[in-house]
Formats: sequence, structure tokens, C-alpha cells
Amino acid sequence: MVLRELPAEVPLNNDDDCERNLAVTHKFKDFTYWNLDLTPSSNDKIMQMMKWIDIAKVVYFSKLILVH
Repeated sequence: MVLRELPAEVPLNNDDDCERNLAVTHKFKDFTYWNLDLTPSSNDKIMQMMKWIDIAKVVYFSKLILVH
């Protein structure tokens, strides 16, 4: 998925806590990861990124449950 940040609204005060909005611009059906010269491991940046997506989902949905 490719995201684009939408223009931000001007906050009423000088806090950095303004809400950010993203829009999906593209989606991928398949993703190929080439790592021909090394054995794949959990230290690969792409594997760390994929793990971060799982962590972000948990944090996001936990926040939703706490708010509601």
C-alpha cells in the first residue's frame, strides 16, 4: 500500500499534536523481496518493516478500544 499525507489543518494552538490524515494512493497485489546474496533473517530491513506493521496495528486498535 502506498500512502500520501493529506494537507494538514492548521492547529488552533502551537502544539505538535495536530492530527495527520493519510490517503491510500496505490495497492500491491504481490510483493517480491530479493535477497540473493544473503540468507534471509529477522535482521533484514524489510523483515523489520513488516514486523513494524503488525506492531502498529496492535497499537492503533488498542488506542481505539481505549478511546471508545
